Amino acid sequence: MGNNRPLSGTEVTRTLMYAPRACAGGVESHVCELTSELLARGAEVTLAVANRFGRTSGARECLETRGAKFVEVVRNHGKGVREFLELASRPAKTYSLGRFDTIVCHGFGMSHVLVAAGRHGARLVWHDHNSGGEVMTNSREFSPPRLEQYPWVFRRFLDCVDRVITGSERGRDHLRNFQRVKSRIHVLPPLCNFRRPRYIESMERRSAVTCGLFGNLGPVKGTEPLLRLWSRPELSQVRLQVFGDDPKGRYARLAESLRLTNVDFRGSYTGDTLVQHAGEVDFAIIASASEGYPLVAIELMACGIPLVATKVGVCPELDPSGKGVILVEHEAESVLMGILRMIEQIKCRAIDRWVLQRRADEIYNRQAIVDQYLEVVGR
Repeated sequence: MGNNRPLSGTEVTRTLMYAPRACAGGVESHVCELTSELLARGAEVTLAVANRFGRTSGARECLETRGAKFVEVVRNHGKGVREFLELASRPAKTYSLGRFDTIVCHGFGMSHVLVAAGRHGARLVWHDHNSGGEVMTNSREFSPPRLEQYPWVFRRFLDCVDRVITGSERGRDHLRNFQRVKSRIHVLPPLCNFRRPRYIESMERRSAVTCGLFGNLGPVKGTEPLLRLWSRPELSQVRLQVFGDDPKGRYARLAESLRLTNVDFRGSYTGDTLVQHAGEVDFAIIASASEGYPLVAIELMACGIPLVATKVGVCPELDPSGKGVILVEHEAESVLMGILRMIEQIKCRAIDRWVLQRRADEIYNRQAIVDQYLEVVGR
């Protein structure tokens, strides 16, 4: 995580990470990694977060031992958020917003506008973890997302923001031209600490083509339409390995009702086990209806795994050659054709895993990304 290098150039001393909503895996990982980098450089960091933040992964305990301070913002119809902001607005209190040099607000939240009102001169940064207002239109079928204007309350917050971070050029375009954000917008991938394999297995060794689906299963990830697609006869000989939490077994039951004998649900995974699981598939699929920066895409590319991906977030920017990442529209036929095209490339031995790994290294230079984050959040 952090490299214990002292702050230089841009000063980052007292920072508040404000994430009142429960964070998904990638967002939580990023907040923890950025906090770790700031702590390693001598900054004081306070995290105002939902009470579940970092407890399952153990990240919270790790950050607390390194000096991070936590304030729980319990979401109870906004009550916990209001109580925190009332506490933060009192100069005599420990967590007064006036004591911070930088406040970084993560994701979408109406209470962000109250943070902006009480910042008392602190630099205000907003990290958009979506793609500038894209929303899902259909959870049961593949369908393109639509852009939705932010509510006027949130737009008031954006008018106060000094810097904005988003994960892709697509997101920047949406923020600038659709949401009319006037602040400076930085395109930066979220921080993560992924593992690279020591070696890359040969694709020719596998007897049957296997596809992997990685991530938190749910409507936005396109899980249901993908399972329905897998019932097509064209995919009857292709195995689908599903890695990720299945809430209440919902998707396992759907697969059973569709009589999908070529789909396996493997349960949750971690950054450490992802490398192992990547060796069990020939290619992976990102079928999301909306994304900001799907970190799993970079993690899989670093393992030499080619992708079939819908045109969400940063995916169109991952592989300009189109050989290692096949882009598809949010339509069942387009997704199916993309999968069949990938299978044909695998059978023809047209995929170079080493090229994919080098591309991942090119895209994700962690130290350069950390330096850019420090410039954005610094004074």
